[in-house]
Amino acid sequence: MKTLIETIPHKEQSYPTIGDWEYVDEQLVIKVSKLNNFYYESLIAIHELIEAILCKRFEISQLDVDIWDKNYEGEGEPGEDPKCPYYTPHLIATMIEQQMCMYLRLDWLKYEEIVKAALESLQ
Repeated sequence: MKTLIETIPHKEQSYPTIGDWEYVDEQLVIKVSKLNNFYYESLIAIHELIEAILCKRFEISQLDVDIWDKNYEGEGEPGEDPKCPYYTPHLIATMIEQQMCMYLRLDWLKYEEIVKAALESLQ
């Protein structure tokens, strides 16, 4: 399998998100919105990679993830809703993302603010 991680302008995301993953043939493609910060973009990419791997392992289809994300109308991130089909993979990916943030000696709250502002600019 091949994995491609690319940073793209927000407007090129397929829906209002900061990071997305999909399988194209045998290739895992991860798209991260450009934040002009290598470490922040890397944290998002790590989250998406972990989430994609866990969804594959737990047999949660990409289609189910996409349908949930694109139709979600609740508060916060779609993956944080306990009814979300990929709730557990999302939480595990977030925990690893938080750990990496700590190892990189970055401020998680500042990172979250920047991600939130980027997401709001998409809507």
